[in-house]
Amino acid sequence: MSNQRTTVDTYGDLRGRLPKSSGYHDRVSRVIPLGLASRARNRDVQVTMDNASGAYLTDIDGNRYVDCFLALGPMFFGNSPRPVIDAVTDSINTALQFSGQNLNEARLAERVLALQPWADKLTFANTGSEAVQSALRIARGTTGRNVIVKFEGHYHGWIDPVFVNTPGTPLTAHHGGKVEIAHTNHGLAVPGNIVVANWGDLDSFTQLMAEIGDQVAAVIIEASVSGAGNYLPPPGLMEGIKSVTHKHGGLVILDEVITGFRFAPGGIASILDFQPDLATYAKAIGSGFPIALVAGTDAAMESVLDGRVTIGGTYNATPSSVAAALAVLDMIEDGGNAMYARVNGLAKRLATGFEQAAADMSVPIKVNHLASLVKVFFGRTDFKNSYSDLITSDSAAMADVSERMLAHGTYVAPKGMFFLSTEHTERDIDTIIRGFHSALEERGGAGSHGLRTR
Repeated sequence: MSNQRTTVDTYGDLRGRLPKSSGYHDRVSRVIPLGLASRARNRDVQVTMDNASGAYLTDIDGNRYVDCFLALGPMFFGNSPRPVIDAVTDSINTALQFSGQNLNEARLAERVLALQPWADKLTFANTGSEAVQSALRIARGTTGRNVIVKFEGHYHGWIDPVFVNTPGTPLTAHHGGKVEIAHTNHGLAVPGNIVVANWGDLDSFTQLMAEIGDQVAAVIIEASVSGAGNYLPPPGLMEGIKSVTHKHGGLVILDEVITGFRFAPGGIASILDFQPDLATYAKAIGSGFPIALVAGTDAAMESVLDGRVTIGGTYNATPSSVAAALAVLDMIEDGGNAMYARVNGLAKRLATGFEQAAADMSVPIKVNHLASLVKVFFGRTDFKNSYSDLITSDSAAMADVSERMLAHGTYVAPKGMFFLSTEHTERDIDTIIRGFHSALEERGGAGSHGLRTR
């Protein structure tokens, strides 16, 4: 199936609704490469936003959208939640930054650890990518080893050595339990001390670790494979990986940058009843403010506790970001299980609506729903939950549908990830489903380019 993006000419009418956004993109492209501060914001039709509130965005042309992008995950409580703004305003009025400790560091750490009963300590970073790098360094320091094992299709940030075989990277050869490494930035050399394994196959992982286990500092896992799949691991896989890794003296790092605090107060670890050695958090805990956390057991954190590994950063535990995180924890406590049940129920309804809309148009899709996150794949209905299968979906079709949904009042990531927040309503779900159905109609249903029935 074709994975080429739809040509720019397809969106002439849509661009006509966005003259100011188009003009701004021309301007910013003259001074910022590709006009993008982050490639994660790349799409065929660039939209420049003016304001965000609750479940909605408004662009500089005055168009209003239901926000299913949610800054790629952080805005679990919607855009500009008042408790966060108030907490941050109070913090800023006290100080912007300290060159020493502040009282809220301990308050935040204590409250987070109470939600992660497997962990003894935590430390701070600013982004998910930074948190992962800190966790890798801690694991290397504690074990005295250098090799890191990651899985094909899992995403752990944009920094080497783990920026390889990420979602969207073409399939590479498998050699027993080992997957041929491909850097996500095409043409760059493969980083050292990284091994890529096949996700979902405990036997091949066990074989791999029998060969290299005595060199492995840590195995890092994105349990939901959010960017490439959005599904739970097979029963027994997580505990099996942990058992094999521990047998060879390595540590297990759970990447909860997306799932932490969004899926449940205890993250996906609590859903799976899984206890890693280290875990990373970001996105939802900051509600738009830059903060990340690394939690771990005392044994895993040994190299930090004894000073072999230094955790540093001018902006670590910035007062305003810590204040935002404390406000998020207040909202989680106030909302309780009922809040998560409501948002997750909306996501389930959205997934069902997508399936019905596609069935009405005889368009083959697969929809994976976990908690408040929905992922849509085009081209077949029989995709298995494996990277090798899901990577063959028609990403161009999904990108095209996402662009067309702009004209119907929904802003969604071109890769088909639909994030929901506590601020979304039943009416918003109706709007999103109608926009999806209309986009399929505009494409011509099952007869459209790039979509096949089976």
